[in-house]
Amino acid sequence: MSQGKTSFSKEFKIEAVQMVIDSNRRISDVAKELGLRSNLLGIWKKRYEFIKQFREAFPVVLMCKVGCSGFYAWLSRAESPLIEENKRLVVRETTGCSFDARS
Repeated sequence: MSQGKTSFSKEFKIEAVQMVIDSNRRISDVAKELGLRSNLLGIWKKRYEFIKQFREAFPVVLMCKVGCSGFYAWLSRAESPLIEENKRLVVRETTGCSFDARS
């Protein structure tokens, strides 16, 4: 018996992609935790990042297969504290400056 195609809600896809980004973990680890194939989660992540990169040049609606609400929901999420801290560390490493008042 063949398995049917499983469909996932846009909310689930957003959460899964965000888990990879926020946790700074490998796609394969997050996919295993969620019971997904790692290549599927990798495709979702690449799509959201591609749309984000080119949304100024091309209408989002043309880049989305079915609606754009999932992309906009993902885009509007606040960055995690881990991502914000990583950005501060990059600035500190590249410029020698810190924007942290405690430094």
